[in-house]
Amino acid sequence: MSENILKEYVDEVYKQADILLEYQEEKEFKQELESALTEKIGEASIDMLDENSKEEYFKFLESKPSNEDIKNFFTSHVNDFNDKINSAIIDFCSEFILKIKKSIIMGSINVDQYTEKEDNPPIEEMLKNEGSKNTQQPDN
Repeated sequence: MSENILKEYVDEVYKQADILLEYQEEKEFKQELESALTEKIGEASIDMLDENSKEEYFKFLESKPSNEDIKNFFTSHVNDFNDKINSAIIDFCSEFILKIKKSIIMGSINVDQYTEKEDNPPIEEMLKNEGSKNTQQPDN
């Protein structure tokens, strides 16, 4: 996969994640994401090979092939390789965006109110009290 296409995916994930970072933090974030995406592409590609093709691939790597040669290896050994790898990339990016959004949401929640402290009643008691408030009849 070309470096430009990887950068496009990274930029799109950053955009979809809807986060704002300082310039240097954004640059580092995108570099880490690109590295993680590259690793995921490698893992997914190798996982698509049968055992014989894996052995052949590792021997092939000893010749220090170009990126284009590696791509040709996979397209010749895996049916619909491009479609499958694109699907793996989309799944990875979707999962990554979801994790970022979850962490943003969790970071905005005051978790202290849900943890037990010595001066707070146990959570079960708090929930029981909340439930009894909801079942009480209003005064007429």
